[in-house]
Amino acid sequence: MDFITKVADLKNLQDLSKILVLPMLSVAYIANSSFELSYKDTKITLETLDLFIPIVGIFIIFICKTLYCSFIALIVNFFLSMIDIFWTKGVVTLVLILSLLSLGFAGIFAYDTMPQLQNINKLWFYASFVTSFYLHSQLENYK
Repeated sequence: MDFITKVADLKNLQDLSKILVLPMLSVAYIANSSFELSYKDTKITLETLDLFIPIVGIFIIFICKTLYCSFIALIVNFFLSMIDIFWTKGVVTLVLILSLLSLGFAGIFAYDTMPQLQNINKLWFYASFVTSFYLHSQLENYK
């Protein structure tokens, strides 16, 4: 009986991860990068926008960075699914799931003992958990 509850919880986490994966990756990316838009020599910051209402500039930068991160995630997800469907039959996704779960556990529970992890924002570790559950739900869709 307890096993059925755990399977239902895993299914709920997979469903929830489908909703949370892009926002978490976007916020983790924004947290690690500067709050500006840049392309080659052009930089757009809140100071250069100089809008009457500063919240508009925040939304412009936030939406552009979120779209950029979502586009990159879409491309990675497409190529990962093509590799798994036509070539490795899910092995690459399984290795990626295990690696992301290990990174998440290391970042949450061994953050103080591993100095290499202290340069990474903690939000990335939570995002790695969500991404691994999302990839696990995608792995079930491949089969």
